Amino acid sequence: MMPISDTFERTMLGLEAGFRVSHIAALDLKVCAPDVSVSSVLSDPGLLDFDHIPVKEGSRIVGMLHRESAKGSGSVGDLMRPLDGEMLVSAEEPLPRFLPTLAESESPFRLVVQGTKIEGIVTLSDVAKLPVRVLAFTSVAHLEAVITKAIRSDCLDDDEKWLALIVEKRRGIEERVDKRRKQNIHLLSPIDVAYLSEKITVVSKLRGLTGLENNRQLITDFRNSLAHDGDFVTECKGISGLLERLRLVEGWINKFKQDGSSLDNLNA
Repeated sequence: MMPISDTFERTMLGLEAGFRVSHIAALDLKVCAPDVSVSSVLSDPGLLDFDHIPVKEGSRIVGMLHRESAKGSGSVGDLMRPLDGEMLVSAEEPLPRFLPTLAESESPFRLVVQGTKIEGIVTLSDVAKLPVRVLAFTSVAHLEAVITKAIRSDCLDDDEKWLALIVEKRRGIEERVDKRRKQNIHLLSPIDVAYLSEKITVVSKLRGLTGLENNRQLITDFRNSLAHDGDFVTECKGISGLLERLRLVEGWINKFKQDGSSLDNLNA
């Protein structure tokens, strides 16, 4: 059987290879011309839902009109932002590399280049789409698996040792174990039915990880927002909050690995 560490590594590599900017971009561009008035563009019913409107002259995209900054009279060409390299991203750019650049840039959008042509646009609102949710949820699942391994390693499969650290939660865990046994679901250990928040508390006490315990609610709320249908980006208070949580999760994964709690040979 392939070790869990290899499974996660392959999973993350596969997600990075599989989820690209093109998977969250809007490929049906709504455009305007540079020689029309700004007022007519901003009042166009077909463009009311768009804050960033590409400006097209002939067959070429030449700039971007920002609804918030395009105040006053004049033509689109007068008030648009001319096209520059910071506005562009390849359709094949992996999402894990792209998302931080979108949050850190002054431009909350990118025009998506497919081959040699601009074929679409990606904005902050597109971050709420399924591929980003899957990437983020996988990272939290990875952290939970690493924490579980650390508890098993520290307690040498002595369930009493870690259960004693969460006495107030013990009965609930035992009830979950009994329920699964009645369903003929065989478990390696009660740790398999412990909730993520319970595992964080246990491993924090075992290793004196005050910082992790302090982040317990943030991490579990993050996982729950990803697991349930809803706007997880808004629940994270925007893309910056989402990336902050992803960095937090990845940071703790790396911490456990550096401390010798990687998932290598877990199934050996």
